[in-house]
Amino acid sequence: MYKGIDVSDNQGVIDWSKVAAAGAQFAVLRSVRRSGKTDYQFEANLAGCQQYNIPVSVYKYTYATSEEAAQKEAQQVVQLLGEHGLKCIVWWDVEDRDSLCGLGSSKLTACIQAAREVIEAAGLQFGLYTGLYVYREKWFDFNQFSDVPLWAARYYNSYNVMQFADDPDQSMIPDLGRALCGWQYTSTGRIPGVSGNVDIDICYYDPTSTDLSGNTGLTTEEVRQTIIDAAESWKGCKEADGSHRQIIDLYNSHKPLARGYAVQYTDSWCATFVSAAAIKAGLTEIVPTECSCGQMVTLFQKAGRWVEDDGYTPAVGDVIFYDWSDSGSGDNTGWPDHVGLVKSVRNGTITVIEGNKDDAVGYRTLAVNDRYIRGYGVPDYASVAAADAESAGSQTQAGAAEEGQVYANVAGFTSTEEACRNFHDFLAAAGMNTENWLVKPVRKLE
Repeated sequence: MYKGIDVSDNQGVIDWSKVAAAGAQFAVLRSVRRSGKTDYQFEANLAGCQQYNIPVSVYKYTYATSEEAAQKEAQQVVQLLGEHGLKCIVWWDVEDRDSLCGLGSSKLTACIQAAREVIEAAGLQFGLYTGLYVYREKWFDFNQFSDVPLWAARYYNSYNVMQFADDPDQSMIPDLGRALCGWQYTSTGRIPGVSGNVDIDICYYDPTSTDLSGNTGLTTEEVRQTIIDAAESWKGCKEADGSHRQIIDLYNSHKPLARGYAVQYTDSWCATFVSAAAIKAGLTEIVPTECSCGQMVTLFQKAGRWVEDDGYTPAVGDVIFYDWSDSGSGDNTGWPDHVGLVKSVRNGTITVIEGNKDDAVGYRTLAVNDRYIRGYGVPDYASVAAADAESAGSQTQAGAAEEGQVYANVAGFTSTEEACRNFHDFLAAAGMNTENWLVKPVRKLE
């Protein structure tokens, strides 16, 4: 996680030596004004950042109400960057209510696409910056930009002054239905070197990178931990004092609701808790949101991310389901009664954080292959982890390798055993020493 600022000529003359000394790890500079002219402080801001080794990207606040106007705005940005030999991410700032809100989703989406084509044709990466309200009001079709890096604003502390040295409450990160590359958490920030207010941002990728590839910038292990951190932010919440309601409120604020149902404060809320943690962590792309354990299992199965094997050794962030009526004979295939998130696995003991455990957020410990384990949802955390991008090709076949285990793609085989045996042979044929490797399937074959 990195912290920086985004600036324009609204901040006047900036003393970048003081900004650097204050710990700013990046800066996002406004490129072109509405008039088409270069931001009046762009030259000075770029020179200051370069002098003090502060990585930069640029943004363009768009007013374009037609595809032609969007292309013209994008061409102005490309020309400016070319003049300075600057190769960086261009954040397309979609937030102007007066110009854009009334266009309608289809037209605004087309305008953004038109700008994207110009930016990418110039060999630059296109990113989207917007506000949480834009997402909630559905100004444009966000699904058309699912592969585009996303930066969002949410001022959870209203317009109260926030110092650069103070870290934001990560539990308040805006939920736009997917992982974010960046979060602008205040417009009333203060940092040495800037007179008055300045936007302060968190970014979740290496700011020296010019290619985000839609990833978070975190390793797989770090992404897994984000959902646990979100869940643990509710430690102590319980029905007795009504503090559990914040979990249900967050779940209900995420649209569309699963099957159109708004969870009531008196409902069972274990699946709601897992879903809310995914919402808070920005991982709803890979963790299905549901308020029913059984329906959540179905969604994991449809996504091909279900492990039926009760004896599977889970990883941090896996979703564990229970069936309290299991007979203890054979594989448990009954209706799931409860669900939680795997916090840790040590020496064959699983620690789980759960909502609605004795009407509160609490922990449970149990053994691997415990009688009451129904199965596991295994979210694809690697898909949103930038640090694993280079090895993505090999993981297509091998699956995610964690703690000495390899999860095989069983497609094309008639049995789980055959899949694992063939995959083990494949690794050995590739010259890999597999003597101490444990090969396990993502899911059992029927």
